[in-house]
Amino acid sequence: MQHFTRNLLLMLALLAVCALAIVPPDKKLRKGRDLAGAVSLTYAVQLEPGVDADEAINNTIAVLKNRVDPQGLFEISFNRVGRDRIEVSMPLPGPEVKQAKAAFEQALATLAEQSITESELDAALRTPAEQRDTALQQLAQGDETTLELLRQAAHAWDELQQARADYRAAEAKRNEADAAQRALDEARRTLDEAKTAGKETEEQAKAVEAAQASAQAAEEQAPSQEELMTLLQRVGEAQDRFDNLKREILSLGVSAKELKAALELPDVTRKLRDRRTGQVVELPSPRQTALANIKAAHPDAVEQIDRVIELYHAYEQVRKGFDDPRDLKRLLRGSGVLSFRIAVTPGEASDEQRLRQELVEKGPRGVASDTMRWFEIQDISQWYNDAQQLQLLRDDPVAFFRQRNLIGAERNGVYYVLLWDTPEKRLTKLEGDWALESAFRGVDELGRPAVNFRMDPRGAGLLGRLTGANVQKPMAVLLDDKVYTAPNLLGRISTNGQIQGNFTPDDIDYLVRTLSAGSLQARLSPEPLSEVVLAPTLGADNMRRGLYAGIVSLVAVAAFMAVYYLGAGLIAVIALAANAIMILGIMSLTRAAFTLPGIAGVILTFGMAVDSNVLIYE
Repeated sequence: MQHFTRNLLLMLALLAVCALAIVPPDKKLRKGRDLAGAVSLTYAVQLEPGVDADEAINNTIAVLKNRVDPQGLFEISFNRVGRDRIEVSMPLPGPEVKQAKAAFEQALATLAEQSITESELDAALRTPAEQRDTALQQLAQGDETTLELLRQAAHAWDELQQARADYRAAEAKRNEADAAQRALDEARRTLDEAKTAGKETEEQAKAVEAAQASAQAAEEQAPSQEELMTLLQRVGEAQDRFDNLKREILSLGVSAKELKAALELPDVTRKLRDRRTGQVVELPSPRQTALANIKAAHPDAVEQIDRVIELYHAYEQVRKGFDDPRDLKRLLRGSGVLSFRIAVTPGEASDEQRLRQELVEKGPRGVASDTMRWFEIQDISQWYNDAQQLQLLRDDPVAFFRQRNLIGAERNGVYYVLLWDTPEKRLTKLEGDWALESAFRGVDELGRPAVNFRMDPRGAGLLGRLTGANVQKPMAVLLDDKVYTAPNLLGRISTNGQIQGNFTPDDIDYLVRTLSAGSLQARLSPEPLSEVVLAPTLGADNMRRGLYAGIVSLVAVAAFMAVYYLGAGLIAVIALAANAIMILGIMSLTRAAFTLPGIAGVILTFGMAVDSNVLIYE
């Protein structure tokens, strides 16, 4: 009894912590897939002969996790099954998730209704002249400033159409004159040949005269090349005026697509050292930065934007996986494809400005180029080491990448680099059947950590040809068409290569894992071998029945103990309740998932605890 008070207080404190950890139980107690509803996909892993199966599959799982859930927000599990199987499990959205998603999408749609989309603007401008002003007023929704801009855009549209029509008409007359001149040249050639052969006819001479008259008349009606170029310049100027007004109109409202893309960015702040002060500063996350930019661009819609953000956060908190299993399968399909591409350096792209503009307006897939493509950077945080570099990246992405001898750009918070897409400037599966044999830690000439890799014979020849012709140029390493790094080539690389840089241990692990996963030693089957779906309704039924069985057993045992053993039984019941609270609390604190077998185990624990009391009392 010496320490009774202390032990009692400790026990009460432990019970209080456990009780708080399980309230409310529907949110604090994590359900397993047989209770919450889930989809389970089993894939085959194709292993190359002679590879280490454990290492290959572990690397594949690590990269799949990074690909499917890079921020670690979802309860998606990857488990090895047997020697060459991987099981991927993901909880399905329940009613609470669907309700939160619907509320978010409704608020986003309401906000988007206040903005003008490109298709709506084009439809209004193509409306007949007598009905156009009514269509513009509907788009403006009573805003006089917007209506004035719309009318200016309509006027610029009319000028553009007229300029195009004038140019087409002039071009047609010029083509007619050129065709008449060609006909005259042909008639003269025929006449000259006839004269040479001594077979000249009166009809041929008349044909030349007629062709000459026709060509002269057509030339008098046709514009000169200088006049044609002037008309073409008018078209360009009209197009620029209209495009500028169009961009201004489209930027008036908040783009639902842009806002959603910002919300899906990582929301993880990062601490970096300030080179000037030596202090560690915490910088806002990419999501916070993107949302701040949207609010700054649309100060009148800040309240509505905040409402959308609030609903997205509520949706994010209850969301445990993708809303559709097809999204998960799409991300898993074709993953782990490694490639190398030479980067386009500043000054190599004569139409760099056009490529940048098309990236911003149409996205990476909408850029028109047969030789170059924009590729997304997988993790931009790997590209800067201090606060000054990050600030430069956010303030002037062009200058940030130019310092690295790259052409880079930003779109909706995502960063891209421009890479060559020609056979002599890339090494992909299109160039042949090659493989990366291994990737491992190493050190460079200065003793710094580096990444070494080894190619197979076929890959060594292809990589040697690629790197030998591009020494002192950056070469990007891509996995699934996302850029992981773009080091400068210091020399020709064939069988053995090394990636050097100012890498941290985490950076080294990141690169080794990336290269190993893309080494083609292990490849997921295109489609799952099996797909098992347990609907949330069935899971809820299992949960309800399991809890019912647990409550009935607990009440029955407690009633028996209290009636049969009286005071001693009541003490046993209190101990049993404390035991239940601690079990549930510890499971909640450790994020352990409840399953049907787990509920059965808890019930068995109650029975064993009571059995011990019975043995003592008897």
